Amino acid sequence: MNRAIVTKYLPASGFKGSRIKATAQWWTGKVQSVTVGYPYSAPHDRVDQYAAQALCARLGLYGDLIEAPLDGGKIFILREQS
Repeated sequence: MNRAIVTKYLPASGFKGSRIKATAQWWTGKVQSVTVGYPYSAPHDRVDQYAAQALCARLGLYGDLIEAPLDGGKIFILREQS
């Protein structure tokens, strides 16, 4: 089954540094997310994928991430391995 993960950049505030948030909403209505510190050591075009992979790892999901641009972030479709 394919799943969608949406990422969004969260700018630094007075208390926290820059972050990337990855969110997935399942067909049951359940929403799960993970927020990771901005990975400055990663290439700029891969920071959203880093957050999406962190969410997949937390949920125990494995497969290929297919990405597309989305206003203010990216959307990833997880094609799960069978």
